[in-house]
Amino acid sequence: MNIFLKNKLFRRYASIDWISTFGDAFFYLALITYATHLANPGLGVLIVSISEIFPRVLVLITGALADESENRVLNYLRSGVARGIIYTVVGFVLLGQPSYIGLVIVAILNVVSDLTGSFVHAGLAAFIKFIVPEDDMEEAMGFDQSISTMTNLLGNFAGSAMLGLFSYSALAWVNAGSFFLVAILVRLIFKPLQEVEAKLEKSEKSENIKQLISGIWKTMIELLKMKMLRPLLILIVTINSLGMGIGSILAIVLARNPSQQFHSIAWTISIFEAVQVVFGISGNIIGPMFLKKVSNRAAGLLIIFGLGVFFGSLVFVKVWPSLIGLSLSTFFVGLISPRFSAMITKMIPTAKMGTVVAGMTTIQLLIPSLVSLVTLSALSAFGISVTSIGVLVFIATGIIYFSIDKSLDKVE
Repeated sequence: MNIFLKNKLFRRYASIDWISTFGDAFFYLALITYATHLANPGLGVLIVSISEIFPRVLVLITGALADESENRVLNYLRSGVARGIIYTVVGFVLLGQPSYIGLVIVAILNVVSDLTGSFVHAGLAAFIKFIVPEDDMEEAMGFDQSISTMTNLLGNFAGSAMLGLFSYSALAWVNAGSFFLVAILVRLIFKPLQEVEAKLEKSEKSENIKQLISGIWKTMIELLKMKMLRPLLILIVTINSLGMGIGSILAIVLARNPSQQFHSIAWTISIFEAVQVVFGISGNIIGPMFLKKVSNRAAGLLIIFGLGVFFGSLVFVKVWPSLIGLSLSTFFVGLISPRFSAMITKMIPTAKMGTVVAGMTTIQLLIPSLVSLVTLSALSAFGISVTSIGVLVFIATGIIYFSIDKSLDKVE
């Protein structure tokens, strides 16, 4: 909190990102709800999930391009305008009754918007090293993550509340407005951000696609050589594989079991996310104060165990008991996230920040994305009970692995 109050540029820079987060969260539940109103809700949610996952899989390429890009602050401003226009168009597409054609068009536009955002944010990844002193990095990142999570929650709640009052189109236009606002606010701090950009180390530009891919490959090799990062990557891949599709899984389960809903699908998912936010923020706050001695490996095991409780409850199609396991997981995710974020930021050179962070993101998301798609496909084909049993086998394997391998405790 102190770093937010005393560092004006960090305060303004982070606030702009939170507004963007609010807009995305505000519209996400509306899109999921739109998909569940189709004849096959499982297929509809799968289409939405693919549109969310695809840009993440390509983040390594967008990160490499971002490292070689110029005028990053100007690109930030332009992206706000471009994404605002995209969601204005989305609003017009969603006029009328839900349809597969409308959903596919929106999914494509969503991919374009997310790719644009991915490119811009990868280019901005190194800015934080010049905005916040190294000694304040962990505090700044912990605070930023807490507020981002809370903003995501508020966006979901606002979207859920307005679903009963306004159309899907109106919610898309509100999302568009949030991106236009981002562009305006970036313009207000344009000069200070340009001064930060001038301090960045410049990466050599690739002359062609082959050279670009070669540079990406070399960066990935460098990343995998960082022995201290390997156990961290394995843990994150495991957690992401289990947690990435939770919102989509809940949407499908609730659509098929209306008795498990509280008021509506959107409201039920919002309640789950609210509880996750409370426990995640609690982990952010309580962890550094009282739980410093909890090892990374112990926290990782508790996260995986909590997800086991979540999927174990779904074997019996009991949505609400699964909330207990999810709460346990998010508390310890909140505890270890600032540790890992600060460590990664300190280790990576600024010239390669976008590519290396994108490389880590690709590793962290590629396997989990495939697992998530397989899980959602299995859910549509075999039902929640059979799918959850399969996931529990994966969880048991993860618990056994981290019980034996103690290298995670060496990450500092």
